Amino acid sequence: MQFKEFVCSAVMEVLYRAVHVLSSSDSRIMKEVATLDHGAVYSIAASPSPKSPRLTVMVKDGMIEKVKTDKYDVEIIFKSIPAAFRVFTGQMSVAGAYAAHAFYLSGSINAAMGFVRIVDIAESCLFPKLITRRILTKVYRREEPMLLTYIKLPFYGKKAQQKG
Repeated sequence: MQFKEFVCSAVMEVLYRAVHVLSSSDSRIMKEVATLDHGAVYSIAASPSPKSPRLTVMVKDGMIEKVKTDKYDVEIIFKSIPAAFRVFTGQMSVAGAYAAHAFYLSGSINAAMGFVRIVDIAESCLFPKLITRRILTKVYRREEPMLLTYIKLPFYGKKAQQKG
């Protein structure tokens, strides 16, 4: 695995864990998750290559759970590892990547935007304002201290469940 692929994979894991942690403690994430269809599967891939890092999650019981499946309701595929790397390392915002046509989207754009809002809120809780101001169109106020979120991350790494 190349360095940029490794970084993309690591960031996806941290984002997943943060969303999982915050979906039980952050009221805005709980609200956004409640608007997503129960059982819907969302996937983000770092490139079109089948071997590229991929995060696949499902909305289940008001939570976001990692799953293993190849059927997605919403799929975001970055056009290249370098494009994904720029987004995952905060060099480019998701809005900037959308404007630059740096990824493909299949599925409902409304559902994708709900999922992206969840990720944006999680990033606001993970990163200092210096970084979030640069990569997010809106910086969300933290509902719990950033340090507490980081302390919880290692304990929320449930194995992916098989689906379908």
